[in-house]
Amino acid sequence: MVREDHPPPGIEPLEWLLLTDLPATTPEEIDRVVDAYKCRWRIEEFFRTTKDAMKLEGSELDDPLATARLLFFVTLKAVFLDELRLLAEIPAGTPPSKEQRQEMVQGAKQAIEIERERSGRGIPPPELSQRTRARMTMGLIAKYGRWTAKSGVSLGNYVLLAGLPIFLHDISEGRFAWLLEDLG
Repeated sequence: MVREDHPPPGIEPLEWLLLTDLPATTPEEIDRVVDAYKCRWRIEEFFRTTKDAMKLEGSELDDPLATARLLFFVTLKAVFLDELRLLAEIPAGTPPSKEQRQEMVQGAKQAIEIERERSGRGIPPPELSQRTRARMTMGLIAKYGRWTAKSGVSLGNYVLLAGLPIFLHDISEGRFAWLLEDLG
């Protein structure tokens, strides 16, 4: 039985009953089993993203090279969004808390203002924590994806996938790259 010691504010702590044939008698072995289960959940989220949100199984490509390219880019998108959620501490499938919603909305506005002030002036970006930049980035991508930030509305992959191409276009044009520095 595993219980989360420090859940996010306002969230019930997770309790898992894990059945395993792996050794789990020492604290180190128990940690290894729990870490493996956490990875499994991230893998399930990855496949859900590629199958449901990106409709990978619906591809009608019959050329192996084209299919490999599609899989490569779908994987990059899914891994990027998964890593961004992890750094922003906003779990997939869970509506962001009021604090998280406000931080993402304000973060997107702040990122746009910082970019406007820096544009063509050579002004260095502000020193921000990794979590803050991740939430700013998610807020900006969500804004591009037309996320409403209403209470109880999950920040799903459909919204993020709709905003991601716009964000990537901004990056290719030299805007907002400072948000991604040292994000992992």
